[in-house]
Amino acid sequence: ALEEEYKAFNDYKRKVDQPQKIRIFLVDNRELRASSVSISPLFDIALLRVYGNEFPFIEPARASKSRYGTPLWAIGSPLSPSLRHTVTSGVFSDLRKFGDKEYIQTDAEINEGNSGGPLITSDGKVIGINTWKLTTLKGLVLQFPLMWR
Repeated sequence: ALEEEYKAFNDYKRKVDQPQKIRIFLVDNRELRASSVSISPLFDIALLRVYGNEFPFIEPARASKSRYGTPLWAIGSPLSPSLRHTVTSGVFSDLRKFGDKEYIQTDAEINEGNSGGPLITSDGKVIGINTWKLTTLKGLVLQFPLMWR
């Protein structure tokens, strides 16, 4: 099993180390070029360097200031480019700690492919980045966007 994991890691590293053509699609149909700065397989997220100017951005907010039941929206592009800019809604449940990391718990659906999309408050600020979800056999689904500190 360890040999298989080591081989998978090396295959992944080889793909990441190769220059890639990364394209970012904005909601106004602009397409931007980017390159990878850092990739986290653990969180299924990458930090990108975007080329050009006049980029839209969303101001960050602190998740620690959120209250239980606060409405939230998760934005992402699940599964395919035809589902770009999909929005799901939910509420802030709590901040949860797993190991040495703290996460936001929400019931806003985080679908496969949504990693890297923002988790937004009702006043239009980002409190986290969609990273992963935990599903139990009994049907309980916990969504965990990575929070801003």
